[in-house]
Amino acid sequence: MKFPGPILSAFLTCMLVSGCASRSRSVYADFKSPSDTDAWDPLDELVFKTEIPGASRACDVVLTVRHTDSYPSQELRLIVGFHDGNAGEASDTVVLRLADEEGRWLGKTSYGVVTMTDTLRRGFIPTRGGMITVRPDSKIPVSGISKIGISLETR
Repeated sequence: MKFPGPILSAFLTCMLVSGCASRSRSVYADFKSPSDTDAWDPLDELVFKTEIPGASRACDVVLTVRHTDSYPSQELRLIVGFHDGNAGEASDTVVLRLADEEGRWLGKTSYGVVTMTDTLRRGFIPTRGGMITVRPDSKIPVSGISKIGISLETR
């Protein structure tokens, strides 16, 4: 039997290396919509129950925001709470940049909806009864936000 040529060998090596490369994989993903479709009330807290039975590996917490052209600002300020199920809580104010200086939306646009993703925290370990909460950091209702997503990804 004749050994494959160097081009075929190089191709197979590339395929093997790219297939075995470290890729993240989602172990939890959920999307929630604000209760009022016209504007997200600052008191409307979205709750993501992140308990994953048997999970002990650290995950990256990834936030996804889906919005329309009716969102009136370049940035979105959110208060994100990390609750560990044992009455422990930590909150962060997250500022997500949604548009550049010229007002062009960042992220991917499809059918009038812009999707923007950002990693909130690395090394998060899901706990029993744990959850992540998200609400707008605003004194007035926020229009144009259609969905908020939280995913936990392992590497």
